[in-house]
Amino acid sequence: TPEYLGKKIESHEMKLISIAILVTPIVVLTGTAVAVLAEAGLAGIAQERGGAGFRRIVIRPRVGPTLTRAEASYRAVSGTIESSWAIADGVFTLRVTIPVGARATVYVPTARPADVLESGRPVAEPEGVQVLKPEPGGAVLLVGSGTYSFTASAPDR
Repeated sequence: TPEYLGKKIESHEMKLISIAILVTPIVVLTGTAVAVLAEAGLAGIAQERGGAGFRRIVIRPRVGPTLTRAEASYRAVSGTIESSWAIADGVFTLRVTIPVGARATVYVPTARPADVLESGRPVAEPEGVQVLKPEPGGAVLLVGSGTYSFTASAPDR
């Protein structure tokens, strides 16, 4: 049996130590799960796979059947990333702020990807916005640093 400072460590003490060692990872993973399901997850802020320091960002709002809005921000090293969306009167509005030196892939969920507007203009017109591809249920855009306001017809829920 193991000893510590001349005292034998019993099996129930070993079990308590094992539980104490496992508590920290459990707390961290639980917190991570809550964060993903909370506002930041619903607002869709994430780092692109393979990216570092939130220089390559993904904004993918999670629109649910009963949700009408979500809002979140994240303070990255390069600056604050913001994402907020709302659905009202059949219109989906997505406001995004990308910090200097970063770029983002933005998914705009909509029933009609060709009708997405940025600040009231078709997305192909504004500087800093590039249409990557339409996809079922939305449009995929690439944006540079700045603040953008996208509007489109509300997605099918």
